[in-house]
Amino acid sequence: MRCRLLPPLVVPLIGCVLFLPPAHGEGPDPLGSYVAPCLVACPAGDSNFVVITRQFDGSPWMHGQVTVDFCACAGFRLVTNRSRSYVVMPSGCAIARDPDALGVSFFPIAGGGTCTQGEARVYADGIPFGSRAIASPDQDGDWVVTEADVALLAGKLGRSDSKGDFDCDGVVSITDIAIVRSHLGHMGDLLTSLRASSWGGLKIAYR
Repeated sequence: MRCRLLPPLVVPLIGCVLFLPPAHGEGPDPLGSYVAPCLVACPAGDSNFVVITRQFDGSPWMHGQVTVDFCACAGFRLVTNRSRSYVVMPSGCAIARDPDALGVSFFPIAGGGTCTQGEARVYADGIPFGSRAIASPDQDGDWVVTEADVALLAGKLGRSDSKGDFDCDGVVSITDIAIVRSHLGHMGDLLTSLRASSWGGLKIAYR
């Protein structure tokens, strides 16, 4: 019995077949899906970040988890003491949820502080869907939105600073200041937020 060698081009072609993208209708399609351009996180969790996942044939994908990972964001902290529409992963710096029947995932992200380096990374079923800068009305990361946060943001007026650009227009403006003012008094875990605050601050919180 004789053995015939395969032509040289056959082996590379076999390798290419092994790494073809999923067939239509299978798995989430990063290019055909939608990730909101702005990621706003308030300690009270009252701003939604939206991810809409689609399969390669354009139909909704809801067969796994969508994850938002903040682990590379030094200075940003998630509020983890409340029940949300998402789960906080064991790392404490990432959240996840299953999309609904339309492939939509709403994340009312509760957290504060700024991402001094890096960005939040978005995944669907472990597949990278891009990254987003984090803008939080809680600019100083104490889990309470106060006039101190407004003052910090005012120092960025006119700059192209994604950490203070809440409407994603490319520049920090008076509109962004107004957005932060609309969050004044919003807080995360009260006891944690007031560890470094005075008793007077606690009384104000309960008035």
